[in-house]
Amino acid sequence: AAALQNNSKLTSIKSINDLNKEDITISVIQGDYASIYAKKYLPKAKLLSLDKSSDVSMTVVAVASGQADVAITDYYIAANYNKLHPEVIDLFKDKPFSTQPVAWAVRQNDQKLLNFLNNGLNFLEANGILDAIMQKYRPEGLYLVKREYNSFTG
Repeated sequence: AAALQNNSKLTSIKSINDLNKEDITISVIQGDYASIYAKKYLPKAKLLSLDKSSDVSMTVVAVASGQADVAITDYYIAANYNKLHPEVIDLFKDKPFSTQPVAWAVRQNDQKLLNFLNNGLNFLEANGILDAIMQKYRPEGLYLVKREYNSFTG
């Protein structure tokens, strides 16, 4: 969650739940995970829903321009914006409030595509390429629990 460092409304914020206040405006991209999260867990806060065709960094721009108090965005977006604008900080940098699983859907019985994806991931992992990519893109923002393969038959 990105915010202006000197925003007096946020001095008492210790967790994501503390943002659930009527005087807090949160910027999100319409229909993305942050939007769904905010509607479900922060119903008292005002939402500034940006068009889903917007650049995802626009949520943070809304904070920098004073249109919103907080932007709920992923770590990578907040960290990159912070490099250019140090006055915008990640409120929960060391304590992520949520993680988003990533998966690829494969058409049932498309074993060739499934094998291709699994072999590609195995190659990247076995040769250290996956670790190198994670190091390059700020590993403290990535939380890799484990990779699991499921085969669905029907």
